[in-house]
Parts: sequence; C-alpha cells; structure tokens
Amino acid sequence: MSSEKLSKTPKSLLEGMFGLYDDVLGEKGAELKVEEVGEIVEVGEGTAYVRGLPNVRSDELLRFPGGRMGMAFNLEPDRVAVILLDHSDDIDAGDQVS
Repeated sequence: MSSEKLSKTPKSLLEGMFGLYDDVLGEKGAELKVEEVGEIVEVGEGTAYVRGLPNVRSDELLRFPGGRMGMAFNLEPDRVAVILLDHSDDIDAGDQVS
C-alpha cells in the first residue's frame, strides 16, 4: 500500500466524496418542477369531473392516465368539468390528473 492511501483521514475521504457529488450535480443542473395533481371524481361519456386543481384555467389542457388529454371546461368551486379529447376507456374515479 502506498503511504498516500494510509495518510488520508476519514474527513478528507468524505470531503473528496462530497466534492465528487457536487461536481456531478453541477453538471446535471438539478431542477425542481411544481405540478398540481387532481383526482377524478366522476367519469361520463366524453367528460370527467376532477377535484384538487385550484389553479386550473378554462381551456387548459390536462393529462389523464395513459397520456390521454382533456380540456378544462366548466370551473366550479369544488370541481372542474373536463372534456375528454381521447376515449375514456381505462379512466376511473380516483385516478390522478395533472
């Protein structure tokens, strides 16, 4: 073993590891993304009612499970009526919408 490996203290080893993590994170450019997530409360033919999206705007596109899309239509105090732009197969009450 070389004397260099034996002379490293736990503190210097940790500083080296954290320095490496800082380098990697600096290259990746960590980014936070805030997203509201609502819950489907009712699904009909071509429509869905969603709660939990207080900042949604009329005509805003919403993403449903499976990548399906819908458009916010009627903004009510406790829920939003959404026109589904895709078929409603496999979309159920309790699913999340963003």
